[in-house]
Amino acid sequence: MFLPIEIQSVNQPGQLLAGEYKANCAVYSSPNSKTVVMHYEYTRIGATVADACVLLFVEESGTTRMCDFIRMPDRSWRDSFGARSDSLLDLLPAEFAEYRLVDERDMGSQFVGEPA
Repeated sequence: MFLPIEIQSVNQPGQLLAGEYKANCAVYSSPNSKTVVMHYEYTRIGATVADACVLLFVEESGTTRMCDFIRMPDRSWRDSFGARSDSLLDLLPAEFAEYRLVDERDMGSQFVGEPA
């Protein structure tokens, strides 16, 4: 959604409230260390929970997969294909549960629309 690459997604940054979003990236590794996942999370300044996130899977072969997620007005999550759930974990690939956190980074801010 915010990464500077084109993907097909039903989610768009303009669906979020206008304002500044703090961006963080958590890096995870698969149990066999052959896949790395970068989990970008975007939290509106002043909020306590994320409003959007992007998962970028990079496999040892160089193959990449990406999906994004946005929090809907009813507080459920919607993935880039339109599937919805009250829990983000329900929308993540099952294999992600076995990955381990290896790094976390503050990615600065992203701005959406014109602040009110």
